[in-house]
Amino acid sequence: MIAPNHSLRHVVWPADRFYWAVLDGSLVPKRLWHRRPDEEALGYLFEAELPVPIDCVHAIYVPVKGNRFIACGIEHDHLVESAELCEVLTLSPQAFPPDLFSDDDAAVGSFNLLTGRHEPESVGRERRRLSIESAAAIVLIAIVVAFGAERQIGAWNRAAAETVAARLAVFDDLYPPQSTTPSSQPPALRLLAELRQLERTRGTAAQPIDSEGRQAGRLLARLLRQWPAQQPIMTESLSVTPESITLVGLLPTAPAAQGFVSAFEFPPEWEARQPQISAVTNGVRLTWRMVPTSLSREPSDGSRP
Repeated sequence: MIAPNHSLRHVVWPADRFYWAVLDGSLVPKRLWHRRPDEEALGYLFEAELPVPIDCVHAIYVPVKGNRFIACGIEHDHLVESAELCEVLTLSPQAFPPDLFSDDDAAVGSFNLLTGRHEPESVGRERRRLSIESAAAIVLIAIVVAFGAERQIGAWNRAAAETVAARLAVFDDLYPPQSTTPSSQPPALRLLAELRQLERTRGTAAQPIDSEGRQAGRLLARLLRQWPAQQPIMTESLSVTPESITLVGLLPTAPAAQGFVSAFEFPPEWEARQPQISAVTNGVRLTWRMVPTSLSREPSDGSRP
């Protein structure tokens, strides 16, 4: 018999102290959730090669080529009663049995019999410590990820709230309640309708500017030069065509609207129509139209060619 070889806390025993067999793994059905056959089923195959019941033997099964398993076992009593195994970590065979396996099948060092119920207490403590540390690390990582995600979500929520506030501020600037007519449309739809109207206006083909159009442009420039800076007016629209210039604006009072109109002087070729003043919320709306004198003298039956 070959003498045992001790290396610190790793022990090797001669091959003849173990039970050996080569098992055909194709005879054992694989479990759905495992890539290898059940060790209990392999134990039934190994029992056919043993002189004792499989319940008395502690065995390990190492897969090798050709869907085979090398079974290596030893009786439980030998592992429990051996004084050599008091403080060791691994127990391996020193070599394969002669003429039973080839060196290419598996490495002898991969056979460690101190597993399962015979696992050393120090190994079990180390494994439990690693498991606890791994679980703690996973929990810590999860906390850090959750904290980062919560901060990111908070930043997104703040950005969304700031966007909504800026949007509402734009609507308040465009449609102040104290100076605009109440509307049943939400500000967003109202603005969208105005933008679409502007797009349709911009989309029309540009017409050549005739003499009447140039006169309207000169009148508009003259009106802008005469524009009274001391009169508080919010211009809603200013429409300029060769046939008319129409101004629609909001003022605080009717006298202020009259004062605004009185500040302008017109050339002889243009005439200002009577301004229309209507009450709105917290003010009045002024609608004032200017037409060429030639058109104002034409019949008002709409028969202009």
